[in-house]
Amino acid sequence: MMQSSPIIGAWQRSIFAGRWEHTTYKEEITYNVQTGTLFVDLRIPISKPIGRWEKLKHAVSNDRRQAVKYLSDQELRLYARQHVFGGFSFLTTENKKPGRPLATRHHCVDWNYIPGKPRPRPNKWYIECENTAAQTNRWKEWSYSTDENGQCYYYETWERIKGDGEGLGLCLAMRKRNGTDAVLSTSVTCHDDGIFVVVGDHFNYVLGRQWSGHEKAYPNATNIGDLVDSAIQNDDRETAISFLSLDGGHGTISSGWKIDCSIQSWNHGVRVFDQIGGGEVQVKVVGRGDDFFTWSVFIGNTIWEIYECSIATATELELLLTKTYSQSLL
Repeated sequence: MMQSSPIIGAWQRSIFAGRWEHTTYKEEITYNVQTGTLFVDLRIPISKPIGRWEKLKHAVSNDRRQAVKYLSDQELRLYARQHVFGGFSFLTTENKKPGRPLATRHHCVDWNYIPGKPRPRPNKWYIECENTAAQTNRWKEWSYSTDENGQCYYYETWERIKGDGEGLGLCLAMRKRNGTDAVLSTSVTCHDDGIFVVVGDHFNYVLGRQWSGHEKAYPNATNIGDLVDSAIQNDDRETAISFLSLDGGHGTISSGWKIDCSIQSWNHGVRVFDQIGGGEVQVKVVGRGDDFFTWSVFIGNTIWEIYECSIATATELELLLTKTYSQSLL
């Protein structure tokens, strides 16, 4: 049975524990922005040399997404060890764990997985809320699958980030309309997909890979880390760079829609619409009435379809998306 979600909001992960491994906020920066329909989950290791990679913004002027080509071979392998993914999310209940909603996520864009070897099944886990209120400020994620002892393989604790309106205010979810297909040498058809989500003052985005059309296949690779390692070992930087062109990040409206944490560190301080729209761009919302499903959001040379929106009119949405001064409208 479908139910409303108590975890709409912006979240940071304070702990992950599974088997004999664990990580905390001291090892990894996380931003998980979840609407009632779409989500984007960003995870950046603290060990990432952010300061050095931020300087790459001065290396390119036209296409910041290609700045990755300025990384050394060893840096490309290190760069592959981060994560961002986004897609659809919905909740149900079942008798297996009464009182705990079951979340199911279908990933549309995922850093870790590669064409031809997608995630084998949807991502499913139980939600244990700290309290019984409609919206909780802390919850645990328990794996759906269990080990040989019937115990969950892992659990994660998530805490609400200040400024998300407790998930009760501004909410926007958009997905990029697919453009021209790019066919790899592996005969897998891929799209430059994209998802953009906003809850309260926080936004997350993820953009699909850009292909050159000259990528080589590495059939033994099962994830992005394996593939990049294999490509570098074969002096195949072109394939590694293509697979590392996927992008994602977090920012706030109150900063003027500027990115403050990103897979591509050189985008810090950049207005998010200039990044997802391809250069310094204009944002325009076209549509009438209060049916946001009929609206289209034009960001530079890209078109975005709205899946969820708490704003009443297209004009009001355009005013919000074109806000550039540091004063909250929430």
